[in-house]
Amino acid sequence: MTAPFTLRDAAAEDYPGIRRLFEQLHRQHVENRPDIYQDADPLPEEEYKQLLQDERSVLLAAFTRKQAVGLCQLTLRPPSKSPLVRPQRAAFIEALVVAEEYRRQGLGSRLFEQARERARTLGARRLTLNVWCFNEEAAAFYLRMGMQKQRIQMEGTL
Repeated sequence: MTAPFTLRDAAAEDYPGIRRLFEQLHRQHVENRPDIYQDADPLPEEEYKQLLQDERSVLLAAFTRKQAVGLCQLTLRPPSKSPLVRPQRAAFIEALVVAEEYRRQGLGSRLFEQARERARTLGARRLTLNVWCFNEEAAAFYLRMGMQKQRIQMEGTL
């Protein structure tokens, strides 16, 4: 049975639940890329407060019975000042996470669609994000949501 979800902008009092979701996401990065990520607080409370006050940031959250079970962090990016690039406002999805026990209920799709609509409303012409190669499930989700591969970033050790 699908739980009823409420989607809204996150508020200051939502911090404990939002932090748990950021911890879940960060743990996945630490486990899969310990060469880059380390155990640390992924969202200190002061940083959370600043995020809520930043007019370029949107933090959408999904709740069931007042418990945060999903989030999507969106950042508006100003147009490039390079004469080589067409100036257009873009929105970047910094994070999208759904608590493991609430996945496959359409919540990620609802968060993504609401973030896309919010980006449009705020004047963005493009929506971008990064997804790690180890996260094949997320990459497949974004493709289903209509995103397209843009570039491949390579790395090597020295």
